[in-house]
Amino acid sequence: MNDCLGCGHPYPAGHWMYSVSDFIENPFFWAFIIALVVIVILVNGLIKVFKANMYKADRIDSICETIKLTQGGINKRIDENRELLQLIESQCPHLLDKHPWINGWIDSQEQYLLAIAECAYVRVRKSY
Repeated sequence: MNDCLGCGHPYPAGHWMYSVSDFIENPFFWAFIIALVVIVILVNGLIKVFKANMYKADRIDSICETIKLTQGGINKRIDENRELLQLIESQCPHLLDKHPWINGWIDSQEQYLLAIAECAYVRVRKSY
């Protein structure tokens, strides 16, 4: 393969193509190239995993901020839920007697909101 682009004429003595040819025919060269390709693939994969984890972390932070701050945050939702139950108990006690599921629905809503607050590490104010 030490000829001029496959035409059969040999390169002159000392031509740089001889050293390139020797280099390419060396098995360590190909081992190095394969190792380099594997390293590039692994680093690329690690970068993708890192970016995906950063995206997930950003999304989780965004969800937590929404829970804490949007329209007064989850504490406001819990307080409003409790105030609604107190209003119904004081103004329309017969409504709760006639429809007992209302109390269960409001309690279920509060339990759901408390679970969300716990997951988002939000301190919930005590009920009065």
